[in-house]
Amino acid sequence: MAKKINLKKFFVIILAAGMGRRLGKAGKSKPKTLTLINNQTILNSLMMKLINYKVGKIHFVLGYKSKMILDNLKNLNLKFSYNISDKFKKSGHGYSWYLSEKNFIKYKKPVIIIHADILFSENFLKNIISSNKNNIIGSKIIKDKNSLKNIFKISTINSTKISKISKNLKINRGMTEVIGINKISFTSQKKIFLFLKEKFKDKQNLKLGWEDLLDKYISTSNDKFYILKNQNFNWININTTKDIIKARKMDF
Repeated sequence: MAKKINLKKFFVIILAAGMGRRLGKAGKSKPKTLTLINNQTILNSLMMKLINYKVGKIHFVLGYKSKMILDNLKNLNLKFSYNISDKFKKSGHGYSWYLSEKNFIKYKKPVIIIHADILFSENFLKNIISSNKNNIIGSKIIKDKNSLKNIFKISTINSTKISKISKNLKINRGMTEVIGINKISFTSQKKIFLFLKEKFKDKQNLKLGWEDLLDKYISTSNDKFYILKNQNFNWININTTKDIIKARKMDF
């Protein structure tokens, strides 16, 4: 199945600048993406999926302990570029996204944007790449209602067109949560970077995540963004030691 999916036509952006404060001591010693889950780092798990899908150009946005990540990547047969954020301690991953703009412009390709601290079934990536929709925000059906305060939720029109992305949405049937795997057309991404450039003139916006910034963009533009229906595969965002324990019991 994987051989039929080809990532070469995309510019892949990996967001990996965060400090992992919620991991406590484990987050201080190394970047979250180098956390071992069943004898493999989160980063290596992600890279193996991308290599399996014939990835071409990968661009990393790094920050905290970036040298450790770069040393890890040298062991893999990958073509990649990177930025190191000088504001990683005080900015959100929305700013990390923006830092990839110069490299994105060089390649003139649609983008796949992935968080470096997630583990997921390859079905998510396969379905997003295969969709005929240009702008897909990866999401999955919400099952754990106890975590609703801490997750970005997506509301839609006609079940797939995105109307709102927020942590504050009231839960309803069929609502999904953001998973940190997105596909965006070259044209839309170019417009988004111009939008971000304006937003970041206000330094308070540097703290925002890409979800809040994309929500603001959607509300002020004519661009259409979609989710895919019936996406209910294994996925986890590693934020705490409890997440690590849970991930070790899951199949990816």
